[in-house]
Amino acid sequence: MKLKDAKIADILATEEYYKNIKNVIKNKRVVRKKTYNILLRHVLDRLEEKGVFEPVQMTQLYAEVMDRKLQGYSCNERRFIRQVGGEAFNLTMKELLDEEKKDSSNGND
Repeated sequence: MKLKDAKIADILATEEYYKNIKNVIKNKRVVRKKTYNILLRHVLDRLEEKGVFEPVQMTQLYAEVMDRKLQGYSCNERRFIRQVGGEAFNLTMKELLDEEKKDSSNGND
């Protein structure tokens, strides 16, 4: 896939994005457990209660947040969804760009 021709939805549908958002969610849960006594209630807790703090649901929510069509979530929840999805998106783009550079340097177009 050529990145210059790809749309955001194409990136969100990649296996790399799924792997990255899964890792970001896992890391957020670990950090949350370590700081449980310090923080009383966090956005992560509310999203887990709603059952949406999983890779597939977070990908869908991130796409809706980016389209500004997400309703039923607070400003803080939307901001957190944007942060988690954006972090995974940036990691994915870096990986895909590195892969594309490697392929182009090897002469594979």
